[in-house]
Amino acid sequence: MLKQIYRIIILIAIFIASLYYFSKDIKEVVFNIDNTTKMEEATFPLVRLRTEDVIINLLHGYSSNLDANSIRESLTPIGPEGSFEVLIQESDYEIKKLNYEVREFIGNELIEKGSVSVFDEENEFKTAKLHLSPDLQKEKDYAVKITLITSESRKMYYYTRIKKYDSGNLKKKLEFVMDFHNAIKDKEKAEEYSVYLEPHRTKENTSLADVNIHSSLELITWGKLEPEFITEVVPTVVENYAEIASFVLEYVVKAKVSDIPEFYKVKEYYRVRYTPGRTYLLNYERRMEALFDTDLTNVSMNQLKLGITSNLDIPYLAGPDKMKFAFVRNRELWFYDLEENKIVRIFSFRQNKTDYIRDIYDQHDIRILNMDAEGNVNFMVYGYMNRGQYEGRVAIVLYKYIRADQRIEELVYIPVDEPYQRLKENMGELSYINNLDIFYFHIYDSIYSYDMITKQLTKLASNVAKDNILDFSKEGYFVWQESDGLGYSNNINIMNLETGDIQKIDSRPGYKIVLLDMIDLNLIYGFVAENDITTMIDGRVIIPMNRIEIASLQNEIL
Repeated sequence: MLKQIYRIIILIAIFIASLYYFSKDIKEVVFNIDNTTKMEEATFPLVRLRTEDVIINLLHGYSSNLDANSIRESLTPIGPEGSFEVLIQESDYEIKKLNYEVREFIGNELIEKGSVSVFDEENEFKTAKLHLSPDLQKEKDYAVKITLITSESRKMYYYTRIKKYDSGNLKKKLEFVMDFHNAIKDKEKAEEYSVYLEPHRTKENTSLADVNIHSSLELITWGKLEPEFITEVVPTVVENYAEIASFVLEYVVKAKVSDIPEFYKVKEYYRVRYTPGRTYLLNYERRMEALFDTDLTNVSMNQLKLGITSNLDIPYLAGPDKMKFAFVRNRELWFYDLEENKIVRIFSFRQNKTDYIRDIYDQHDIRILNMDAEGNVNFMVYGYMNRGQYEGRVAIVLYKYIRADQRIEELVYIPVDEPYQRLKENMGELSYINNLDIFYFHIYDSIYSYDMITKQLTKLASNVAKDNILDFSKEGYFVWQESDGLGYSNNINIMNLETGDIQKIDSRPGYKIVLLDMIDLNLIYGFVAENDITTMIDGRVIIPMNRIEIASLQNEIL
């Protein structure tokens, strides 16, 4: 009997240790299998902030509790009184309470917390004024998390940075930015602001896709487009100092280029310097992308019109017969059949009745994995989920498009506790599904395999930085070396992604091996004597290799 009790205790300990082991890299792992996906509408409230009598920083809500110091998208300057207002656009939820926390960026130490349960009403917003401690240091960044609690006790999280000033001159800088933004809608009024521009004769003034301070006034004033602004412009404060500040304006415009109106997502970037006598425009950029519209596509001519864009590197994948294509445009996945002259949108967060704010929030991306002969497509969506059952979460979701049924199935769901920008930086090139339904992926310097039949997650390798991999996944192989950041190791691994077999290229006694690069379908690596590895005074590591080899993926030295 005592042996049975010991056995149970040991099994529980192993289970807890396993959970801890995997949670170090992927904090929460949940897998939902074989769910036919139907996307619900976006429902989360939007939050704006008001400080110095200006409304700034449109914040999108998260349904998972992230570290506030991991999100640095916006800055909210506050005056010496240490207060700012939160404006809540409720949407589908009734907000009953607001909690807030102020934390140090370094160390994540909690500085202050509080709550508001009585709100004021202002037009379409519920408003709450937050009064922070007078002890906050001036001109120092703090991380702020705002938690909205609904009448059904659901929590939604919003994040910003705050910085306290005696006089940050935010209002005056922002007045200049908005005056410039509004002036360039009118060619005559824009003449007043031409003194702030720096047109250069080497600048090609041919496209509205990428305009900057060196472009012609004609191009900066939208050329002949005559856009109609259909969304509210809420400035995002990126950085603010006593004199210099950076802002982003993001919005959607509509223009009638042909019989069918076209829609464009626009971002303007400003960097300004304020002095009591004058405000200077240090830099101006405007980027413009046409939203892909099948009504503007002539499938009978096998033509896809992309519209105004500076992104000509469109991710796409062809099927085995080269007559079926999947491609990504504006963070939407499309399927195009040349034989049937038919185009289908496979995946999108954009709603039929879109507000052009929540559902086209651009903090996610799509990666196409493979396509079979029937046109079924495996693909991965990663980042912030704008709507649906995972609305407000940051996650990696693997889907399969079933062409015969015109539907998608969810295969794997992996929540991540970091914002999209960090996830994007930590996503490796490897994302592959083999014929045995094993999903391989590289994230946070680790390589994983997930068996979609047995539901088993396995970590294959650790300490595999992006610089220490070679991606031959189109040929069914992946090559890596495990390194502690110094760029060398004891061996190189060549994995056959279809069979799961791993071959090793080992270093010789007294030597280390360095994975260098690829040429055609071969890999290049070198050997360095351990005694020759030198660390310089400034910390640089010198790795003098005395032998370089080129080998095939079958480990044959060429």
